[in-house]
Amino acid sequence: MVHSPEGLEFISKLYLESYLKLADNLKDNEASAIRAIADMLKKEVSDASFTVIMIADPSRSISWPIDLSMASQDMMLMTHNLGIASSFIDLTYSRMSSYFNKELMRERFNIREDLIIFSMILFGIPEKIPRPPQRKSLIEIIHYGRW
Repeated sequence: MVHSPEGLEFISKLYLESYLKLADNLKDNEASAIRAIADMLKKEVSDASFTVIMIADPSRSISWPIDLSMASQDMMLMTHNLGIASSFIDLTYSRMSSYFNKELMRERFNIREDLIIFSMILFGIPEKIPRPPQRKSLIEIIHYGRW
């Protein structure tokens, strides 16, 4: 868990740099959209109360992406019940992830080379709590016996 202002600022810079590198490899309209929200991206991490870096040991589980995804969801749901907001940032499969400098993160936080940096989850007190989105009824999304 990273909670120091210096640690959060460090991660914030890595996060912003990864998006700007992604923007350098996109078409003008997508690149412009990313650059337009650059300040928001940086603040998303630096303004968090704390960040949990999700790390896998592939020698202990072949299903580590599923395990860590479920653990992430559980943490996010539990903290939501406490009035704490969260944001999941994929550092493995998203478009931005290939530009995220995991080696610098590994050095800064002393993460062993044999471990996989999977994602990070930002936690903090929300400025406002949004209304829940409109949901479809179960009858609209569940299929019985066939699709």
